[in-house]
Parts: sequence; structure tokens; C-alpha cells
Amino acid sequence: MGLPLFLLNDALPAVADAFFLTLCCDNDSETHGELCTRRKAEDNTMDYEFLRDITGTVKVRMSMGHEALGHWFNEEVKGDLALLDRVELAAREVRGSERQWQQSGHEYTLWLDGEEVMVRANQLEFSGDEMEEGMSYYDEESLSLCGLEDFLQVAAAYRRFLAEQ
Repeated sequence: MGLPLFLLNDALPAVADAFFLTLCCDNDSETHGELCTRRKAEDNTMDYEFLRDITGTVKVRMSMGHEALGHWFNEEVKGDLALLDRVELAAREVRGSERQWQQSGHEYTLWLDGEEVMVRANQLEFSGDEMEEGMSYYDEESLSLCGLEDFLQVAAAYRRFLAEQ
């Protein structure tokens, strides 16, 4: 026999108290403060959400096609602003040039060049026809590409969200 339902419900945080902030990075959206209003949907938009779980840990969720970027923030950055400083500095240094920069982590590697950012799971290695059938969805979650400016916008929003603790 468990605790009465009213006691269990009192011990749990209310849904309305959940730490949930929706932010987006999308050139076809209007931003009002930190909240995003979508004007039109396109296949190349990059939306993101920052969440704070009950322990205060920040989690990043990205739209389909950009999941690996969210995983990179969750698995590699994990609130490490020194790492984010290095990556943002490198992004600004390669912006508009032919140079490239790479940050290898435990789970994900981030590549920067003058226009684009790529995040790839370190375990994702295949060539040509090696990919098993049905694995393309998994691989899409393990590889993300986005524009350098879009990445810098997400990084800045991530910093702001962390500062709101």
C-alpha cells in the first residue's frame, strides 16, 4: 500500500512550476524578448529549447536535423563556460576565412569553418554503403550542420539561460 495520492502530489513540483523556456534560432522568426514567434515554417529552420531539470541541470533540445548540436551542449559543454568561450573565440577567428577549427570531446566533435558548424558523434563512422538499413534516423541525430552565425546565436542564448539560475 502506497502513500495516499494527495500526499504524493504535494511532494512533486507542479507542472506550472517546471523550468521551461522556449527560445529559437531562425531567420524567419520574430523574437520578442526571449520568446520566439514563428512567421513561417521552412525545412532549414533551427529551433531550440533550454530546459532546467529538477536538479537545476540545463538541457538543450534542438529541432529535427539539429539534434546532435543539442547533444553537444548537453554532453560536452554541460555549463562549462570556459569551453564555450574557446569555441566562440575560435568561431569568431575563422568567420569569413578559409580556416577551420576542431574541438574533440568525449562523445561529440565540433568543426568550424568560415561559414558553417558541424557536430558529429564520435562513434559515427561509416563510408558509402556500410550504413545499415534503418539507421539513417539514428545517424541524422548524430550529425548536425548549421550556419556559424546561427550557432553563435544559440551559444549566446545558452549563456543567458545559464545566467538566469
